[in-house]
Amino acid sequence: MKLNEEEFKKKVTEEYKGELKVVSKFKGLNFPILVEDKYGILSIPKAGAIFRGKPTIKMALNKTEYFMGMLKIE
Repeated sequence: MKLNEEEFKKKVTEEYKGELKVVSKFKGLNFPILVEDKYGILSIPKAGAIFRGKPTIKMALNKTEYFMGMLKIE
């Protein structure tokens, strides 16, 4: 499946109902990408992996900051 940046962002928005926002440039499904959710910024090793499962704290750039965000919201 070939996607351009606009299509990828639209698909992520639809898949996660606006909970995730793509913050880096999309280069392809096999390249890393940065996304942001309500807790912090996550680094996804392959952009295509975002459609196989929900990102977790293990993918957070700053795990401490991400966890503190989780505590504040929940």
